[in-house]
Amino acid sequence: MKKRNIILLASLALVALMVAVSCQKSRYCLCITDETVNGDTVIVNMDRGNNCKRIMQLGIQKQDAGGYRVDSIHTYTCTKIKKDSLSLYPGLHVQ
Repeated sequence: MKKRNIILLASLALVALMVAVSCQKSRYCLCITDETVNGDTVIVNMDRGNNCKRIMQLGIQKQDAGGYRVDSIHTYTCTKIKKDSLSLYPGLHVQ
């Protein structure tokens, strides 16, 4: 009986841990390039299944008369940042 209670408690703890981890649906990546004159910095909101270090290039699209066209593509270096630290970057827009 005691063994059964321990297994039940361990199972409940595991389920609670999985629910807590799965609540975070996205992550934020701070991406910096030195290929432009200003050295652009961008914050990208990504799905939780993706890794910030896998972002290698970002393109900027501009609206044209018939739709969108890619204006420029630059190589970026991206690192994961916490959502709480977004206020440290007041001039940046989350994309």
